[in-house]
Amino acid sequence: MIPVPAFLTPRLIAGIAIASVLVLSGWMARGKWDAGKIAKMELAHSQTVAAGEKKAREELEKARDREAALIETTKGIVDEARKTIVDLERGFAAADSASAGLLASARKLAGNCTPRANSSLAPGGGGTSVPSGMSDGDRLLLVLGQLDGAAGAYAEDSGRARAARDACGKAYEAAMKAVNR
Repeated sequence: MIPVPAFLTPRLIAGIAIASVLVLSGWMARGKWDAGKIAKMELAHSQTVAAGEKKAREELEKARDREAALIETTKGIVDEARKTIVDLERGFAAADSASAGLLASARKLAGNCTPRANSSLAPGGGGTSVPSGMSDGDRLLLVLGQLDGAAGAYAEDSGRARAARDACGKAYEAAMKAVNR
C-alpha cells in the first residue's frame, strides 16, 4: 500500500472530492449552457440567411418580370416601327408614282402645245389650240386635277407619318417609364 501523508485526512479528501465534483459539474453545466447559446445563434444565423435568400429570390423574380415586360414593350415598339416603315415606303412609292404621272402629264402637255413666236394673245383671238383637240384651259384643268390628287396623297402620307411618329413617341415614353421604375 502507498503511504498517505498525515495532512491528508479523510475530511480533507472528502472536501477536495466535493470541490472537484462541484467544479466539474459547474464546468459541464457551463458547457451545456454555452452549447444551447451556440445552437440558438446558429438557428438565428440560418434564419437570417434563409430570409436573405428568400428576399434575393423575390428581387430576382421582380427583375426578371421587369426585363420580360421591357422585352415585350421593345418588341412592340420594333413591330410598330417596322409597320410604320412599310407604310412610309408604300406612301413614298405612291408619291413617286403620282410625281411621275404629273411629270408625264406636263411633258405630254408641253409636247401637245403648238409653239408660237409671240406668247401673248393676239387681239380678239382665242387661246392656242392643241392638236389633240383639247383647249389649253382643259389641259390646265387636267394638270390641276392631277396636282390636287398628288397634294391629297402628300397630305395623307404626312398624316400617316405624323401618326407613326406620335405612336413611336408614346411607345418610347412607356418603355422609358418601365425602365426608370
